[in-house]
Amino acid sequence: MFKTNIFSKLVFLTLTCLTLMVSCSPKEPKKPTDETKNKLHEDPFKAEVSLQAGTLKANVSFNQATLLDFQPIADSKQTITWETSKEKGWHIKDGSLQAFQVVNQSKAKDLLYLLRIVYYNAKGEVMNEQFVKNGQDKIHQHFFSIYKNHKLIHKKTLIPYDYTYQDTKVWNDDKSEALGAKNPIGLKGFIRFKPKAKSLSLAIELVHAFSSKYEKDGSVNPFYFSGKRLRGSEGTFDISIRVPFLIEGTSEDKPQEGSQDKANDEGTALDNGFVAQNLRAINKTNVKKVVIKMYEGHLHGLKGFHYIAGPSGITNPFLRLEQELTFEYIKNKWCFKKGQVNKFVFFKSKMYHNNPSDKNSPMTPAPVYGCWIDYYDAEGKHINGDFVQKGAYQHFFIPRQTQALDGHLDESDKEAKNLLNYVYRDTTPWDREGQHNKARFNDETEPLGLKGFFNYPTLNRNFLLSIQLWQTNGAKLTNGKASPFYAPSPELIKQGEKVLELNIPTYVLLNEQDKELDEDSSLEALEEGRQKRLKYFLNLSNQTWAELITDIDNRLWGEYGKESEGRWF
Repeated sequence: MFKTNIFSKLVFLTLTCLTLMVSCSPKEPKKPTDETKNKLHEDPFKAEVSLQAGTLKANVSFNQATLLDFQPIADSKQTITWETSKEKGWHIKDGSLQAFQVVNQSKAKDLLYLLRIVYYNAKGEVMNEQFVKNGQDKIHQHFFSIYKNHKLIHKKTLIPYDYTYQDTKVWNDDKSEALGAKNPIGLKGFIRFKPKAKSLSLAIELVHAFSSKYEKDGSVNPFYFSGKRLRGSEGTFDISIRVPFLIEGTSEDKPQEGSQDKANDEGTALDNGFVAQNLRAINKTNVKKVVIKMYEGHLHGLKGFHYIAGPSGITNPFLRLEQELTFEYIKNKWCFKKGQVNKFVFFKSKMYHNNPSDKNSPMTPAPVYGCWIDYYDAEGKHINGDFVQKGAYQHFFIPRQTQALDGHLDESDKEAKNLLNYVYRDTTPWDREGQHNKARFNDETEPLGLKGFFNYPTLNRNFLLSIQLWQTNGAKLTNGKASPFYAPSPELIKQGEKVLELNIPTYVLLNEQDKELDEDSSLEALEEGRQKRLKYFLNLSNQTWAELITDIDNRLWGEYGKESEGRWF
């Protein structure tokens, strides 16, 4: 007992002395905190990076735009899913999209993309809020950078894209207060690719600042350059991934630093002014080639379409009475056939009384354009018959990404029928023309869309014409009625499946006055609006004024083809 008490006292005295020695040591430095283990948020286990194509409202610049100015293009969203594992670290999930497919401004100058990032924790719960609450927004910022020879490029002039932060005060509410450049986080933002941009590997890096992402003067680092302080002593990376962007018209291979332009020998999949939505390659059929023919014609009665082959010798393909466009399915995407046109240009229609002598007779449009769609398989076999089973399929014709030549769209432009109208004129059997071969026209409960006719009521408009083939899976009719040509019904969207989609740049640039231009017509003498419109058409056609006048003269006075070469349906 005595020995035990002595030992206890010795231990107590020793500890007391040590405590006094420590407490009396002057300015003892604190042990550094390992901020990688003190981030006040969970580590992400999965990330979804999505890209939505769109345009901005008229007269809104890229650098001033907010999410409220963004006009998304329907069905253009692409998503790459990343996940982490002990074996692979951060990697693109098996079965996910492997690269984003985009176009640069040389192909679509008004196009931009909304880039969103959504993070998930180990439980599969969305955790974006953890990066913006409790002061975390002041120490987190995504950077969107590129590297060359394994070194960060920090000169803005060498960055082949632009980016603006579009974060909002409530991170998942696009209508809440815009934070923008004041508090850049990078969970959402706009990105666009400069005219000379090539396929690239974009480094998305989420920096966790130990104290603040703001510099001493209150500024923040630009989107492409996280800076020495945050990359060194004052920060660390929460996330660092490389996202491939395949830019149409450059390289189709895996993006490499310093990659060179690579021509697409098979064809081109886009047109100036429009997003190349064909890159999304919706094709769940055995179709490998699609030929779409448009015939400028007129109506007999209310629905009887008639076309006679136009004069030869017209050099401008958009002034001919017949326009033809061919898609080929190459390397998992739809491409316009090399050497052929990749757009349609039409005359605005005008309404006339069906019976000119009766002002009470129904109004019908002119001109109208008969549309005939032909499908072919890999062996070149004509396979339209694969899609004519009763109630099984329906085509839709939907205008998207509408633009006005003068930049001013009307409220009415939001309505598809103000941009185009389509009348189904399918027959049974499908390969016969109702007028000539006395085939039965399908009734209103059996629209298909292999043939029909369009008219275009609004001048100075251009849009992407989305031609969609839907497998109906029993949902073709709702309460006995089929969906209109421009809108699959909710039931069809729910039960059916879109099995093929093509997108065609479409321009309505000409009117009936233009059919009468002659050698005495002077472009400069025309009124300003018409002059601008025709200059745009000349540029689109790569044609001179003199060549245009010659083609119109041929069109007006040239010999038409035989009736047998025409179309009735």
